[in-house]
Amino acid sequence: NHIVVNKIIGISGVGRSGKDSFYVYLKNLISREFGVECRRIALADALKLDLDSFLWSSLGISAFTDDNQEKDLIRDIMVAYGKVRRKMTDGRYWTDLIQPMVDNCIFHNIVPIITDIRYNVFPEDELFWLKKKNNGILFHVERIIDIHGSLVQPANSDELANDSSLRLSADFSFTWPTLFNDPKSIQRWSDACIRKGVLRILDA
Repeated sequence: NHIVVNKIIGISGVGRSGKDSFYVYLKNLISREFGVECRRIALADALKLDLDSFLWSSLGISAFTDDNQEKDLIRDIMVAYGKVRRKMTDGRYWTDLIQPMVDNCIFHNIVPIITDIRYNVFPEDELFWLKKKNNGILFHVERIIDIHGSLVQPANSDELANDSSLRLSADFSFTWPTLFNDPKSIQRWSDACIRKGVLRILDA
């Protein structure tokens, strides 16, 4: 059957919960099961793009650096800038920036997957943008880190304030063990559950 992409996917969860790993799994499943391409879109990348020229000219550091020391040096600047832009626009600045990319994906029948839905503070914040404006589906991810069932904890006050609300608003929530990036273990553990969510996004 011909598959028509008519929704977008968002992934939420605290840092180190496995959002990017979950994206890779979703992309592979959608490609394998439905023959449809996916594209990763990150709100954080929009932030980096906004600041990259300034950071290069002022500090000689790219916003996209992979160097941990450089990341530490520019982190406070990036966080502060991101928050100011959010406050000035009631949380809409970054979602407005990536909306054309989302629309372009839908137009070309590509599933856009937003890998960092983090906020539900303002009336039209990232959660509203995903679910109401774009008719999207939210997957929330948590990761177990030890034999006692302890979960990866919020890394900062923003995650602490927003994660519970995002989890409660998610269409599908997954608490998965640390599987050491073993694709076969991940597939056995969650294939059937994730597939249910994917079927809601793709309209045969």
